[in-house]
Amino acid sequence: AYSSPKALPANAFDASIENVTAPLTDLCATSYTPTIKITNHSASATLTSADISYSINGGALVSSTWTGSIAPGMSANYVMSAINVSGSSAIYFTADNYSVMGDYNSLNNTTAVDYISVIDPNPVSAPKQYDLESDNIFEQPAGLLVESETNRAFVVTNAITNPPLPYDVGGHGKSTTSYRVDCPTIVPGSTVKLTTQKVSLAGKTNSILYFDIAYAQWDASSNENLTVNVSKDCGVTWTTVFNESGADLATANMLADARLYPEGYQWDRHSLDISAFDGEEVIAQFAVTTGAGNCMYLDNFTINDQIIGIGENELATLKVYPNPASNFINLEVLTDQIDDYSVVVMNNLGQIVMNQTFAAGAISMLNTEALVSGIYTLNISVA
Repeated sequence: AYSSPKALPANAFDASIENVTAPLTDLCATSYTPTIKITNHSASATLTSADISYSINGGALVSSTWTGSIAPGMSANYVMSAINVSGSSAIYFTADNYSVMGDYNSLNNTTAVDYISVIDPNPVSAPKQYDLESDNIFEQPAGLLVESETNRAFVVTNAITNPPLPYDVGGHGKSTTSYRVDCPTIVPGSTVKLTTQKVSLAGKTNSILYFDIAYAQWDASSNENLTVNVSKDCGVTWTTVFNESGADLATANMLADARLYPEGYQWDRHSLDISAFDGEEVIAQFAVTTGAGNCMYLDNFTINDQIIGIGENELATLKVYPNPASNFINLEVLTDQIDDYSVVVMNNLGQIVMNQTFAAGAISMLNTEALVSGIYTLNISVA
């Protein structure tokens, strides 16, 4: 049964603390400087000191001493020394050893847990891909910063069912793993954010950001949203490069009687032009907001550059298909302004795995049977 708060007895002392630190907007920050609000609830005693301690991720308490003067009924902010942070951290604060003896209510001496998430401030070079293939089922993906309001979003494989599915649930059925947001079991309006490492696009041109998605609505009212943002200042400001919801986002037919376990044909790939960030150091964030729909799967988050050496007029006649490919890729460079062009195929480590020359003005076939499953970049230039 509910009991209303009791009034502080006359001449009794009580103090409380509250974490009033402004949220970190710089996702590349390496430190966190807490501000703790100390309130003196007594009617007559002046508070002059207290020990304020913190714990990160369940570790040992680290203590410091506040000194000052807080009159009865007043508050003061204590700015603590900076705390080094990395990755995702859970931090809380506690107070004891008040200068006035006999703290009446000890339950208000500990703050709620605050969650801090940051990424490595040192950039990696493009191309950078997260194919999730080294991650295990039910885990969070390595290398991506995950901020989630649910525990129902994680890496999946075909072993997500019992018995296992007879096909792979990675992007387009070409890989074993993907990231699933299990929307049917998540409160609508919950968010899951996946943020990449900082990626350097120094010297890059025609940069692109692409990813694979499989999603079905539960019914016509389902309205899951996926927003993709890019930042060049570590998340202080964002530029939205993709924002779709509901039927516009769906890649498969409505499915109201079972979870979606996508087969290869139920995936789509989105390639986003981020050439406005050429030469910058960027991070990308994929933000899912649930909306009472079926499951959403994401895979192959990739930041890359697309270098096409053929002039702008000729680019309009360039076609590359199918994508994704299994055994071959068709190349069409239908122009009379060049005779030959070269195709360099690079893996996600930037290594050249194929290099061939073709005649322009016709459809040519690039044999890809020898390539292992993965994401590749085609650099096409005048031979």
